[in-house]
Amino acid sequence: MQHINDITAWTTHINQSQQHHLLWMWGPAGVGKSVIAKSCAEKTAEKGRLSVSFFFSHTQHVDDPKWVFTTIAHQLVQKMDKYRQVLGSKIQHNQDLHTKGLDVQFCELIIKPFLELRGQKVEDKTVIIDGLDECNGDSAQSKIMELVAKSVIEHGDKIPLLWAFFSRPESHINHEFSPYSRSHLFAKVELSMSESDDGDIKRYFRDKLRPLASADTVWPLEDTLDILIVMAQGCRYMPPL
Repeated sequence: MQHINDITAWTTHINQSQQHHLLWMWGPAGVGKSVIAKSCAEKTAEKGRLSVSFFFSHTQHVDDPKWVFTTIAHQLVQKMDKYRQVLGSKIQHNQDLHTKGLDVQFCELIIKPFLELRGQKVEDKTVIIDGLDECNGDSAQSKIMELVAKSVIEHGDKIPLLWAFFSRPESHINHEFSPYSRSHLFAKVELSMSESDDGDIKRYFRDKLRPLASADTVWPLEDTLDILIVMAQGCRYMPPL
């Protein structure tokens, strides 16, 4: 399904809007968040802008929160000589950083190295984190969003990272983001399914469910399909039962 007509518009919003340092794109399952996140990463590369990414996924067994900041730091090391020199020195003196909590990892691996690089010419980098809701544990999901959001407020342009999160609209993630939503440094975008997608969704459900019914049963009923469509989208009026 085509949920966004021009993906370039979204990548431009992430990479060229220097005003926004944290962008949260949220939407229901199946809306195409991961496709958009991957396209954003590809477009930034095409435009010659450096970016790093982390894609949480239950099905791929990539859901341990302890790897998110270490992976981002590893990618930054590969793309930034100055950052590699600073971080290398820190790791020599603290070789067990990968065993520390998220707050220590974020501070030591991300924040402190860039603060040491203040005054030097360092190009902004885009950090894409997809599937935050698939990170293992609601508290870890909230913590990741909290750490990033607070760093944006506290350090602003001192940290040359533009963060883009993609996730389902989980209440605990929204709770962490909401206090900052009025700031010009933050942007929140809903990715919703449109009614033009309903026909495709209905055909999918019908094709998958019909073989489960007995030969003399008319199932699924149209009303049932309508309800399933709304449940899949999670955002429109629920028809009466």
